[in-house]
Amino acid sequence: SKAKVEQFTASDRPEVAEMQQSQALKPSVDEVYMAASGVLAEILEELYHHLELQELQRRDRLRAEEEAQKQNLLRTMTVCAEVEEAMDEIVRSTLRYFEEKGEGSATS
Repeated sequence: SKAKVEQFTASDRPEVAEMQQSQALKPSVDEVYMAASGVLAEILEELYHHLELQELQRRDRLRAEEEAQKQNLLRTMTVCAEVEEAMDEIVRSTLRYFEEKGEGSATS
């Protein structure tokens, strides 16, 4: 009778054998950890790539804004120089006018 009990081990029972088989199909902690690590690494890589792209876009925007400011400054300086030249011309022609008028009245 004792031999029969020993003969009838746990693996002989179908539900225990089924449980052992399903345990074998379950991934180990290391396998789960490795899979999760791989997924996390991919997510971090995508995130890093996204942040890199955002930084490049930000730099491009800043560069474009800087260039626009330089162009505006250049246009402003050009207009100021033109205005200054026009004012000088007005002063010169005004002086000429009064010189000519003064000479004309002095001669008559």
